[in-house]
Amino acid sequence: MSAEIWAIGGGKGGTGKSLITSGLAIYLADIGKEVTLIDADLGGANLHSILKIKKPVHSLTDFFEKKISLTDIIEETGIPNLRLITGDIRSLTPDTLRYTQRLKLYRHIKTISSDYVLIDLGSGSALNTLDTFLLADKMITVTLPEIASIENLYHFLKKVLFRKLNVFLADHQLKDAAKRIWRNRKDRNIKTIKDLINYFKGISGEVSGLIENEFSHFNVSVVVNQVRHDPHMRMGSSIKSVIIKYFGIRALYAGCIKYNESFWKYVDQSDPILKMTSAKPVMEEIETIAQNLMENKQVKLGDISYEVLA
Repeated sequence: MSAEIWAIGGGKGGTGKSLITSGLAIYLADIGKEVTLIDADLGGANLHSILKIKKPVHSLTDFFEKKISLTDIIEETGIPNLRLITGDIRSLTPDTLRYTQRLKLYRHIKTISSDYVLIDLGSGSALNTLDTFLLADKMITVTLPEIASIENLYHFLKKVLFRKLNVFLADHQLKDAAKRIWRNRKDRNIKTIKDLINYFKGISGEVSGLIENEFSHFNVSVVVNQVRHDPHMRMGSSIKSVIIKYFGIRALYAGCIKYNESFWKYVDQSDPILKMTSAKPVMEEIETIAQNLMENKQVKLGDISYEVLA
């Protein structure tokens, strides 16, 4: 079967991304879906700790260095329907992972037999992180309701779009064209990444059509974590609107997770996954987010219903 790939990123560390990824995976597995988790945080893999796998037998080290098949390094988690590929690569970092190695990994990910493959990305915006995010069918971003975290999210998306545009142009004999135009953007009144994309659309009708087709299915989902009050909840809708306006891409506000003091107080201790599964409000919020992602829905503020994207 061909798995639907979800990549969860956002640029900044410390947003609770790994726990949200784990929660989404647990929910999907609980409703009977076959799920494979991939920890793509090559410099700080921690999903195995969250899932209480103290010493994984295999990791992506074996895939890259020992040439072991990706399917052969998948490990059972002890949770029905949920499996894990850990990303603990001791001799590689995101910056040293070659482009050919990334392409090999992506080819193998697409052959995994699951209903869903969930990829937990590392922090930052290394090419490995950007390319893995772009691989996904569902691109999910996690942020805190804080200015620094939201700005980091915008910087991450800007680099994602610039990477996508640059790769696209290189495939059409325009290698480094995006970099060159961006360096001289003031001369062309280019202020945003949306302006940059529109500049290349203006080259010709053919190029415009190709770019429209390339970006037509580009859709980002926003999750806001550790929401403490109503204005925080509404930040997700504002973030979505900014993404649409200044990036020129489709976006949806998939949901938020409220701050739960008893849950987050102990989340770094010995049994975080048990805390998660026993924290009913947190799991209910994760269920809502998962359902929105599966059904292409988004939060509609001021109403208990949800707005379905066309």
